[in-house]
Amino acid sequence: MGPEKYQNLVQMLFEQARKNGTKPFLWAKSEGRFQAQSWDEVVDQVARMSRALIKEGVQAGDRVALISENRPEWLIADFAIMAAGAITVPAYTTSTTSDYQHILENSRAKGVIVSTAKLARTVLPAAHLSDSAEFVIAMEEPRLTQSINARMLRWTMCWRHNPPVWMRCGKPPLPYRARMLRV
Repeated sequence: MGPEKYQNLVQMLFEQARKNGTKPFLWAKSEGRFQAQSWDEVVDQVARMSRALIKEGVQAGDRVALISENRPEWLIADFAIMAAGAITVPAYTTSTTSDYQHILENSRAKGVIVSTAKLARTVLPAAHLSDSAEFVIAMEEPRLTQSINARMLRWTMCWRHNPPVWMRCGKPPLPYRARMLRV
């Protein structure tokens, strides 16, 4: 199936995962060594994170801010946002709190996904001041020093408690909410 046959990137990801299964897909350095995640592991995390986003109230057309450096979780989060039918609002990791506040307010992002504790110190005040951000998912423990208006969720908890629907049927179909988004 050529690229023109896919309706969207999520469908392409799941089809490639069906073909490549346990083959390595994403690599990251952990404890001094590079470790791989297979195609199956990645699509499992995408499906679970997508369900977590839907549980948090994300609907088709909603926006979710993604603030992270280049790492496997960035790609997983981006695909999960798309699989939930939402639109990714990427932001630079070098922005200021006021920059993030501007991005969140103008995009009307319903949620925020942030990577490191250091980055969270800059992003969380913006999420707190935002009228639209209802939740923040932290890839790493943010070590909060004050409360914020948005619900805080831990990255790993989002997929541990959200088994993907397709686990029972052997191969992953197109995710429930995946669709082509045209801007």
